[in-house]
Amino acid sequence: MKTLEIFHSAKDQRFRDYPPTAPLTDFRIPTSAEYEVVDLDGDDIPEVVVTFSNQIYSLHYDKLVSVLILNPRGELLTKTPYPTKIEGLEVVSLTPYSAFQTTGVMYDAISNTSETITFANGFHVADRNGQRVLQFSWVIDNAGYVGPHLHQVQEMVMRDGRLEPLSEKPALYISEDWNEPWSGQTQVNIEAAKLFLKEHNLPPFSEMRKEAEKSFFGTPIRPDPAVQETLRNKAVQRP
Repeated sequence: MKTLEIFHSAKDQRFRDYPPTAPLTDFRIPTSAEYEVVDLDGDDIPEVVVTFSNQIYSLHYDKLVSVLILNPRGELLTKTPYPTKIEGLEVVSLTPYSAFQTTGVMYDAISNTSETITFANGFHVADRNGQRVLQFSWVIDNAGYVGPHLHQVQEMVMRDGRLEPLSEKPALYISEDWNEPWSGQTQVNIEAAKLFLKEHNLPPFSEMRKEAEKSFFGTPIRPDPAVQETLRNKAVQRP
């Protein structure tokens, strides 16, 4: 086993749009690692499946997962796939909890090498009629933490050291479960997914602030240009 650690400070600018938890992005996000040895492709040679879980916020039970699949010699075969966009479903804005199309860099301190990786929100290896099916899921809305989310799920199988999708189109589920959103849930069609996004997506924080200012003051607050200029001059003079 090699000692691996993911350095993951801030996923992207979306984190900083949420002031109550923005300071947490300045610190390393806690990471845990698990592994299992399983024959994924049925050739009687087991693979090692290593799953890294990064907790996004210390206040919530949510996470980003990154999966590495290695052969018995420790050589990397494949890793978390990059999620595909679903035709007809426009994903405009994502919650900071989402791992959709999010990338990172893993540094191996022993071999002194780096590897580009992608993330998912959920991962599971299922045994379906003797075949190992790898299930990856991503949250694809920007709704708040509490409540259901729209998940995109891609099922894949291992062939010749590579991951191949079982279906051309990912499945869609609405669920409050972060790890296995398909568990006990019925797959939804694209029309239901569009309706969910329309009803549950939250406006950007900047828009919510403007609406709050209008409610309290009638018009949005605008900084006094003279005051702003004074503050800028003081900042320049500061050592």
